[in-house]
Amino acid sequence: MKPSTITGFLIRYHRLKQNISQEGLCKGICVVSYLSKIEQGIVCASDEIIHQLFHALKLTYHDDADFLAQAKQTLYDYFEKYFMQEENIQEANEIQKHREELLCSPLCVETLLACAFMKFIVHHFDPTAIEKEQQELTVFEPMMSDEQHFLYHYVCSIHPDFETRLMHLKKAGNYISCSPQRYMLGYRYYEKGFHDEALEYMNQAYSLACEEGNVHVMMDAVLIIGNCYCNNYNEKLMCHYYRIADRIARSLKKQDIHYTIQYNLGSTYLQWKQYDKAKAYLLASLHNEIFDQILTYQKLALVSFELNEHKEMKHYLEQADQLIDKEPSLSDMNDFVHCYCSNNIQEEHYLKLLEKLSSDTSFPYGFQKFYALYLFEAYMKRRRYKDALALSVKFRFDFPDKC
Repeated sequence: MKPSTITGFLIRYHRLKQNISQEGLCKGICVVSYLSKIEQGIVCASDEIIHQLFHALKLTYHDDADFLAQAKQTLYDYFEKYFMQEENIQEANEIQKHREELLCSPLCVETLLACAFMKFIVHHFDPTAIEKEQQELTVFEPMMSDEQHFLYHYVCSIHPDFETRLMHLKKAGNYISCSPQRYMLGYRYYEKGFHDEALEYMNQAYSLACEEGNVHVMMDAVLIIGNCYCNNYNEKLMCHYYRIADRIARSLKKQDIHYTIQYNLGSTYLQWKQYDKAKAYLLASLHNEIFDQILTYQKLALVSFELNEHKEMKHYLEQADQLIDKEPSLSDMNDFVHCYCSNNIQEEHYLKLLEKLSSDTSFPYGFQKFYALYLFEAYMKRRRYKDALALSVKFRFDFPDKC
């Protein structure tokens, strides 16, 4: 796309932002029909007319070659580091520093995209936070390059609606197919519990990441693959992919991933009622993060209860209780563990806790399923077979034929 064509869309962008009509903007400069053609990219106006139109907008058009060359490199580095999961704070600060000049330059689209990505990072679960940038970018859609279209749909994939997320991620892949796009597509399926689809895209992400040299996506993809095999009850493949993820994590000095894997294994073996294995992995997962400590102590209490190690169970409950005020979002989980370890599973409060925990979408699918398994048992003991069947369908686990 020629700079002059981009400039036409840029004029339209700023005119609409200021709520100025075409007639009001071009008065004394050119006729309305000519401005319309400029804004559509049909004609290439002279530098004189472009600068006059920007002056009418009370703006300065920045087209200095050295400024644009340096800014273009900064924008490229920002996105390159973002997708390689490298620190790009310096680039982000530089873009923000020159934001106003860049929004009045041929690099306006890339700048709006970068600003949307910055909000994507800070407000990852708040789609309204980047809505303004998304709306402003729609003005430029007709003239976007493949790279810009990819970035536009990628950042638009932060949306509360599952199907809308998938639509934007798939559209992004129509322009550029790369490991981060495949990973995010797989992750969207994974967080909803569609593990077969997640496995398909995560394997694609891993393969592409190997070709690209994107070791962070390699690690993240095989970690999710391991998680999927947890949920598919395939111990051999679960352990295989967790080993690969752990090796990559060691090379990247990502100790947190090692702890995550140990916790996932411990939690999985707890669900599979292999309590000795569960205990060993959970103990190996303990580290300094308060949130993770509480979860681990809760699981260790459950394991100790099943192993009839009541002294240890009491110790782990006390450890979780001492920390729970620092993470109130885990208080319902703590109440559940106390009920279970006190054999108060016939109480209505116990059932209500499990119904809440198994439907709490603020936590990942795997968390919900963990508590759904306990809820399933509670429904069965109460002979609420229809509720148990509905739960088994939702979370895709076996329902006894005899019921």
